[in-house]
Amino acid sequence: MQIESTSSLLEREQVCKFLGISARTLENLVHDSAFPPPVRLGKWCYWSQIIIDIWVQRQRAAQENWRH
Repeated sequence: MQIESTSSLLEREQVCKFLGISARTLENLVHDSAFPPPVRLGKWCYWSQIIIDIWVQRQRAAQENWRH
């Protein structure tokens, strides 16, 4: 098992800025299981940059595979 550096963990605000969405939209996506849940460290929530990149790639793949 590989341990990820905490420098590649993003806070809610950073995730929202990266994706161009509001905190409420992020909460809704997580609640609807449309976005990975955060990792809790103490009272703080973080998302792995790797997981976010994978999620974005999956969104792009869905778009690229779309046929009308």
